[in-house]
Amino acid sequence: MHFPVKIRKISFMLVWMALPLGVAGQIYQAGQSASAAPSSARWEISAGWTRGYMGITDHTADTLFSNQTGLSARGLYYFTPWLAVGPEGVWFEEEKFAANNRFKNTRYGAVAKWTLTPDTLPAAYFLTGVGSSARKLSYMGIQTRSSHSAYALVGTGVEVPISHGIFLAAEVQAIYHAKKELDGLTLLKRRWEADLSLRGGIRF
Repeated sequence: MHFPVKIRKISFMLVWMALPLGVAGQIYQAGQSASAAPSSARWEISAGWTRGYMGITDHTADTLFSNQTGLSARGLYYFTPWLAVGPEGVWFEEEKFAANNRFKNTRYGAVAKWTLTPDTLPAAYFLTGVGSSARKLSYMGIQTRSSHSAYALVGTGVEVPISHGIFLAAEVQAIYHAKKELDGLTLLKRRWEADLSLRGGIRF
């Protein structure tokens, strides 16, 4: 499978960000014996900054914009120390393009977090999920068109504890959109989207 250049660049960015997280994890681990996801913890709540790379083009194939910035929030329940499931939402900032045209994108879905190394620090995990994207296009502040599209995601990340129950994480997701067309005039440049997220959370 050939991945777009931007997805490869994001993967390299995640590796570089994981290095300081790994160092912090080793420092923390020196004085701690607890695992990254203690068996006593059942709930996890996290939020973070998200950068989405998803090109939008018009009917002439001209790129209108290529990325979005927003906030994400996630609530998970741990069925086992290595598997947690729960809802996730991502709210992107409104993007302006071509004079006074605007684009708003929001995602809601369910995600499963598979912790590959629950007893080591830093902890590595894998993400899978499904959901729906709600998109809104506004032309010249007069005409507004809305559409929805199902999506599926896979991702990976690393996290380190900062104090008891509190952690920081970096992750990258690859998202596949079932619907490419936004309306009769605009569409996604490709079905695949890459998201980079830096987040913090609490586990209890």
